[in-house]
Amino acid sequence: MGNQSMSFIAMDIILFFAIIGFISIVFDLSGMLFMLELGALLVFAFFLAFAMFSVYKNDYSGWGVIGAVLIILMLNSFFVSIAALEFGIGNIMAIFFSAMGIAVVLANVLGSRDDIEPEIGRVEQDYYMPINKVELQP
Repeated sequence: MGNQSMSFIAMDIILFFAIIGFISIVFDLSGMLFMLELGALLVFAFFLAFAMFSVYKNDYSGWGVIGAVLIILMLNSFFVSIAALEFGIGNIMAIFFSAMGIAVVLANVLGSRDDIEPEIGRVEQDYYMPINKVELQP
């Protein structure tokens, strides 16, 4: 995606709906599965918050963390629906918005390669100072 702020806002909205869907999944569970998925929800929220902070600071590693967490969230919601024998609107929201988020992550990661590669070969100043500019002090 060309505009960094637009993709950041789009990812905020996508993550909001993906997490709302996953919260809906978690609170429909009971027993030990509920406790495990509540812990997973907190871990996902923790990693996504720090990854979004990283993206806000224009660090491209945040996009990779977001993509990995969204893939795990998608797989987790799929396996929870199998374990609970229920596939509701929360599962649809979590899977759909996770897939949309992965598409935004791929667009940003693949689009950012053009911005990064030209900076590698460019040197703005010499590494060593010329010898005639150095003054020795007695």
